[in-house]
Amino acid sequence: MDVGVFDGLGNLESLSLSGSKLKSLEKEIFQPFGNLKCLNLDKLQLTFLDPEIFAYMPYLSDLDLSENELRIYKDRLKKLDLELD
Repeated sequence: MDVGVFDGLGNLESLSLSGSKLKSLEKEIFQPFGNLKCLNLDKLQLTFLDPEIFAYMPYLSDLDLSENELRIYKDRLKKLDLELD
């Protein structure tokens, strides 16, 4: 998926890419989403996400990464909060 594919969607608050069979995401892909609160990335084929990929989304509160093949690299994470509301 090209980095600029989401340009012009800065006011979007919810995005679902569920089941889209993406295998990788560039770390700048979500840069236009400064207002995004909910991101659904379940049922993709992701094995790795750059730790900086969510840096452009300060309001992100709901993230679904289920049913992927992600591996967590503890040494690359600054903080992992798995608290459930």
